Amino acid sequence: MAFLFRMLMAATITILAVLPGKFAHADDADAASGGVYFLLEVALEDARAACLDRLWSEIRDALAPDREIVGFIKRLESPATELHIRITEEAGISHAMSVVRDLASTGPSDTVPSFINVKAENQTLIIRLSPTGQGVTDEITMEQTLTTLDRRLRELGIFAPTVMRQDDDRIVVIAFGEGGHEALLQAHWTQAQLSFHTVIAITAELETVAGTGQTLLPAQNDPELFYLVERRPVVRGEDLADVRLTFDRNDRPAIAFQFAPPAASRFADYTQANIGTAFAIVLDGVVLSAPVIRTQISGGQGIIVGNFTEEEVVDLVAMLQAGFLPARLAVIEERVIGPVIDRLDEQ
Repeated sequence: MAFLFRMLMAATITILAVLPGKFAHADDADAASGGVYFLLEVALEDARAACLDRLWSEIRDALAPDREIVGFIKRLESPATELHIRITEEAGISHAMSVVRDLASTGPSDTVPSFINVKAENQTLIIRLSPTGQGVTDEITMEQTLTTLDRRLRELGIFAPTVMRQDDDRIVVIAFGEGGHEALLQAHWTQAQLSFHTVIAITAELETVAGTGQTLLPAQNDPELFYLVERRPVVRGEDLADVRLTFDRNDRPAIAFQFAPPAASRFADYTQANIGTAFAIVLDGVVLSAPVIRTQISGGQGIIVGNFTEEEVVDLVAMLQAGFLPARLAVIEERVIGPVIDRLDEQ
């Protein structure tokens, strides 16, 4: 129940944002200069997989007090559409299933559809999103994508973009005015997902096999360097309270950040417990830097230094301020709109 409640609250907050919608139009001057049209496809499977990742964290925490009943629990490798959890005490499998079902239930009645489907095979729980859970996740993803794209395009200097949904997994973006096309192309539709991960190893071997709960990520500054990191992040970009342009001691452009209080406390505890360990600062699956923790980082403040130009930092800060995209976007169609265009609501 708690898991779905948080998901629904996230959807509610997202939907409250005002979008320009179907009947938003550029003014006559902008329309006279033409614009650009993009049709984007949202990879909803990304958000579904991320939902199962978050659910794993909640299940692990929920079962932790019941170790005497379920034994030790471990996440196993599985298809992206499933979450497999192994427990060591066979007698505790029924209890574990009950805890998981309660965690993801939409209500107390058996007549209310569950957010997930769960079954047991031997001592392994196999969890999938139910049709209800998948539908809720997809709606949240689409609404968050619409809102984030609108904010991001405005941050990039595009006046009054039209961002609207088309079909179950597609979004139309239309922008008028000089420079709109170039700014849209520069956006690259990146997710801007920032996260901080524990580094397990650094290697030059692309063939390095990642274990359960691990992932191998490339370095931004060295195409022959890879970081083996824990898949579960310590903190994420959505934990940021503030992000802005700054410069490091060598006068290189950098990103200054401030975590919100809960994440700042969590990060302080993590750094205190992991002095001497490197942690990777990751943006869209690429390691920007991996500093070694020398002392506890309290206060939740820091800077991110990478191979950036000042213009790149400005754009990245704008995207981080606008929020991350919950799923990848693919450009299905792109075309330049002439200076004369029919009103969208008359098509």
